[in-house]
Amino acid sequence: MIIAKKNIQVPGWIKKSFLICISGIILFYYFHSYNWLDVLDAVKRSNFILAFISILIPQLFFWYIEVYITKLHVNWFHGNFSFKDYFWIRGAIYFLVMINPSVGLGGIAFYVKNKAGMSWGKLFGILVFRYLLTIWGMSILLIPVTFIMKTHWINDYSGFNLKIWWVSLSFMVLWMFGTWLYWYNKKRHNLGVFSKGRKSEFWTAFRMATPKQWLITWLVGLAPYIVYIAGIYLQSYAFGMRIPLLRYIIVSPIAIVVADLPIAFSGFGTTTMSFVTFFGKYGLPESIAAFTLFLPFSRAVVRALIGLVSIRFASQEIDLILNKREKN
Repeated sequence: MIIAKKNIQVPGWIKKSFLICISGIILFYYFHSYNWLDVLDAVKRSNFILAFISILIPQLFFWYIEVYITKLHVNWFHGNFSFKDYFWIRGAIYFLVMINPSVGLGGIAFYVKNKAGMSWGKLFGILVFRYLLTIWGMSILLIPVTFIMKTHWINDYSGFNLKIWWVSLSFMVLWMFGTWLYWYNKKRHNLGVFSKGRKSEFWTAFRMATPKQWLITWLVGLAPYIVYIAGIYLQSYAFGMRIPLLRYIIVSPIAIVVADLPIAFSGFGTTTMSFVTFFGKYGLPESIAAFTLFLPFSRAVVRALIGLVSIRFASQEIDLILNKREKN
């Protein structure tokens, strides 16, 4: 007798509740002794316009680049793809995901697949190509950053263990360099990792990309993160933090990685943990509290506004996603 295995899926609300609990625990740890009237005063003293603009512009830029790089990759490795249609649908997703999380990344992938008429294998391969190059670019930047931290300021971050960090960065840079050599020279440089199935659709982007396209993907993928880091610096400044610019430039990539760890709800808690750890001595406790709560909140508000504006222009495309997902 054969018993069919059932795929047990955890409901979205349970996942979200768990993340909210993690955020609550972290925030309680840092803020349980704070006087919230002082935090409110810090909010009143802040430059609210600068704080909001410094999150609005990077988010708009990220939205545009997300659409632009997707269009480039579909055009390079498959065929025609509408920038305008995808621009509005990508904006609308920012709001829809707040209502129905299952529409998130899966909905975006489903839309691109059906709109472009490509297979799942080719689409996933393109996504892997893009995100690996982005991570590779960030890793290359983080290696000198980590070296400077270790050499000059490691005593400031005694609780931050760099051993696993070093191993991760070194592996990613060397692995991706070997991958590039393999596909560009068509030789076995990467310990045979890609020696099987090389002609499958999944490897289309790796197989077809020219050195120029590798470089463009790397630079375009890295650009929004640099703008985002600059925006966070301005927002921290708006809340009265005075982080030395050189130290921020060197330390912020690591701090942002910690702040964006997907273990809490929308960055609440992890943002506080990151900035208290790396920049805690450059602002009053109540100012850091106000800033690290305002950052994830303002980011969520901006995304919701983008989504609301986009929905009216993307209604037909949204129906395409929802109807086809129901049929499948």
